[in-house]
Amino acid sequence: MPIVAATLGATRSVLPRVIVPRAQTKQQFQFLRRALTSLCDRPIVYLPFNRQLEFTTKTVRGIHSYLRHLTTSGGIWLCEPEQILSLKLLGLDKMLRSSANMDNGGSELLDLQLWLHNHSQDIVDESDEVLQTRQQVIYTVGAQKNLDASPRRWEVIQRLLHLLQSYLLDPANCRYDLSGVHIETSDKIAGFPHIRIQSEDGRKLLEHFMRTTFEYNKWSFPQSLRVSAIDFIVSPNPSQESLDSIEAYCMEDPHVKETLLILRGMLSHDILLHGLKDKRWRVEYGLDLRRSHLAVPYRAKDFPSPRSEFGHPDVTILLTCLSYYYGGLDDGMLRQVLMGLLRSATPDLTYTEWIKSCGNQVPKELQTIYGINIDDSDLLSAKLSPFLRHNKTVIDFYLNTFVFPKGAKEFPHKLISSGWDLAAEKAHVTTGFSGTNDSRFLLPTTISQVDRPAQLHTNAKVLSRIILEENKTVIQYPDEYKSTQILDRISDLWDRVTVILDVGAQILDSSNHEFSSSWLARYDENSGIDAVVFFDEGGNLTILTRDGSRIPFLDSPYASNLDRCLVYLDEAHTRGTDLRLPRSQAVVTLGPRLTKDKLVQGAPF
Repeated sequence: MPIVAATLGATRSVLPRVIVPRAQTKQQFQFLRRALTSLCDRPIVYLPFNRQLEFTTKTVRGIHSYLRHLTTSGGIWLCEPEQILSLKLLGLDKMLRSSANMDNGGSELLDLQLWLHNHSQDIVDESDEVLQTRQQVIYTVGAQKNLDASPRRWEVIQRLLHLLQSYLLDPANCRYDLSGVHIETSDKIAGFPHIRIQSEDGRKLLEHFMRTTFEYNKWSFPQSLRVSAIDFIVSPNPSQESLDSIEAYCMEDPHVKETLLILRGMLSHDILLHGLKDKRWRVEYGLDLRRSHLAVPYRAKDFPSPRSEFGHPDVTILLTCLSYYYGGLDDGMLRQVLMGLLRSATPDLTYTEWIKSCGNQVPKELQTIYGINIDDSDLLSAKLSPFLRHNKTVIDFYLNTFVFPKGAKEFPHKLISSGWDLAAEKAHVTTGFSGTNDSRFLLPTTISQVDRPAQLHTNAKVLSRIILEENKTVIQYPDEYKSTQILDRISDLWDRVTVILDVGAQILDSSNHEFSSSWLARYDENSGIDAVVFFDEGGNLTILTRDGSRIPFLDSPYASNLDRCLVYLDEAHTRGTDLRLPRSQAVVTLGPRLTKDKLVQGAPF
């Protein structure tokens, strides 16, 4: 890539843009800086664009002038896909919101985009990942308004999850085979279990669950409506008789129609199945409280997407509920809950309902809301938090009071750009690189895969390495295994594993730093292992030594001496990270829906 970029810059009339996934930006910047800035004297720039930036005509003209200068000086622009897609939408967005007396640089941004279209040449690293259609940036347009049927929209979903919890945990209510459902109960008091549907018959399971709730009249519908209602909810094509029956009843009670429509979306259109089977918490969705209190898409394990959001409101509500159920409330949220409870009409009755599910475990002095000093941080974190932090009823109160009324909104229009826009036909050809050609049939129609004859044997060579005798050991362990148990299993099977590549995103209960520290502690000082290499919370490649010191990888003496280091790469950084790993034993994790393409990209076979 540096050779190509330097060649492009040699004409001094084309601006090279190196587009890399967000997880590889910092490492790619260091790589380009070492290769091009010293010997070739080429400046490397990083210009993030997003909707929150304030632009004026003068600002945009300054950026345009700087990019022209960068072109003539042979510079290279390192950028992320989201930034290019945001720039494509910024001009349109500002033109739609501009008025006669507003100076927001809208027309100048469109001019800048047109200039880049004619004078930039893109080099896309990990092109099969970057050019996917799911790589989207969405700008909302118009006045914000409440969701239809709110607050019933989220209250019905929370009720549905409560009934599902009872169905799965109470053998008396459940008469269905649950072998394809992983239910991870823990010591969380009154907490919601971690539920993963792993069976292909998941839809039948949820249909049986819904029929059971109607059989026990959990939704309080009249007897005459139950048969029609269950047909309407679980069947993609309900009978006309059921539709007529429901329509006649709902003319008297429109709220029933809202409830039935929400349940139909969750069951008949597989939204509930999608959230419990296809989505993994902290891998494909979770919280990013720096920008939203709603669930957001994740690019990889503990790697939230910087701008994108879920497009379907019911998916957002469902995944937000699950994120808080699984992760719990922090001390600040708990204090906010108690303050909101004290402002409510019946705080004592509500609090009594909260602690009812905790049994006799709550100390006597905490059994009344008026005996709690919410300004006492030690009391909240040490004594009260264990009873309320994961309590589903408390979390629902927090969501319904502070999160959904403010965040669950919709807009009349949207501006959308996707990864295919990065491959639009331009004046200068777009070039992309990828480790495999498995996704060649999913590439944008404006580009094509070109396999070099000298590399046609690569796929067969990789497969031959995968099936080598030393790679045939595959260990299966229970889903409820924690990271420490995984390390125990690895230690029992092999004497000296120094590389762990978490391609399957199995290390979920601890951060990269916590896992790396725990792993390093298992090697004594005479083992020849002095440090561990990992990516920290900011995405920086870091060295952790035995005394707890954290040193940037490139500034440490271990950068050229990995023989004395452990190496742990989380899912987000297994792809595109270039390290000269010593010849040693390595462990690669596997996970749900792990394709051959992703496996060979993340593991150095």
